[in-house]
Amino acid sequence: MDPILKTTGLVKAFGGLVAVDHVDMEVRRNTITLLIGPNGSGKTTLINVVTGIYPADSGRIIFEGRDITYMPPHARARLGISRTFQNPRLFPRLTVLENMLVSAYRDVGIDVLRRWVREERELVRRAFSILRALRLDEHWHKWASDLSGGQMKLLEIGRALMMGAHLIIMDEPLAGVHPSLAHEILGRLRETIGRADVTFLLVEHRLDIALEYADYAYAMAFGKIISQGDPRKVVSEPIVVESYLGRPIA
Repeated sequence: MDPILKTTGLVKAFGGLVAVDHVDMEVRRNTITLLIGPNGSGKTTLINVVTGIYPADSGRIIFEGRDITYMPPHARARLGISRTFQNPRLFPRLTVLENMLVSAYRDVGIDVLRRWVREERELVRRAFSILRALRLDEHWHKWASDLSGGQMKLLEIGRALMMGAHLIIMDEPLAGVHPSLAHEILGRLRETIGRADVTFLLVEHRLDIALEYADYAYAMAFGKIISQGDPRKVVSEPIVVESYLGRPIA
């Protein structure tokens, strides 16, 4: 099966600093792929280039067989690429359900109102179906600001699914989350893959938890991919361990 996302020779530099250095990466469809590495290794820059926040200096980005290298971020989002952040970006004074429904619309104007009248029931049914899958349906009436940190991150996933995302790129989804809830979040990601055509690419530091759920891993250092493959094998590679320690292994 062709990968949902593929980069070839991807480069991004800031002056003399090459943050992404000829990166070749493939993300297989309906999997959880980890992108790991020490701080400053280029992980966040890489996902910023993939999502269009930064333009690539050279190389190619292929999403579902289509070259998106020079597409703006909103066009990539329309094709099905979504991004979540370490700190959830929700509408705090809207309810959980309202946050979901707002995410279904990406246009403005009178057509939105007409479409709302036609599609309201179907969108509400779809929102509740996703909320049930994420086990947030009992919280549909709560303000987003009243959710726990872990629930906010799940709601971000729900919003991405409402937008029709096929690839959800998550930047440190477990940051600041209690271990028991972190396992619950990743378990629900796994369940979501079983219910929908969705793929996850996670940038994550809490490897003790994430390794249990990942299908594949890439390790970065100094802007380059230094190892890839089975997640547990990748984290035990001497070159990967050395990159975290900042010195050769004794």
